[in-house]
Amino acid sequence: MVRKKEDGVGRVGRWNCHDCNASFKVTCGTVFHGTKIELQKWFLAISLVVNAKKSLSSCQLARDLDLNQKTAWYFMTRIRAEMAKKTNALLLQGIIEADETYIGGKPRKANKKEDREPAKRGDGTNKRLSL
Repeated sequence: MVRKKEDGVGRVGRWNCHDCNASFKVTCGTVFHGTKIELQKWFLAISLVVNAKKSLSSCQLARDLDLNQKTAWYFMTRIRAEMAKKTNALLLQGIIEADETYIGGKPRKANKKEDREPAKRGDGTNKRLSL
């Protein structure tokens, strides 16, 4: 059984497990565990990283969140590590449309043989020009 501390004794924001008599924070076991930065900045950083059209630099994230560049780099590595975890083995299947782009389907048309040959010189030979 887990209960929030209500008696005012102890630290604020801690929860108690009455079975094992351990206290813990809500962020325990998450990407937010062990940081002193408020959760609002974490959530804003996650939204900025995920919604960036291209990649987002740690310098830009630091400017956006009014943080130190090293702290922004730390945020980005933790967010990317969480995104890379494969906790769910279920993969997407079938036709998937994301941002008006189809992934999968028929392969593209292969290059022609003429495209792989060097360009002809003015005298009709295929020798490469030497500089």
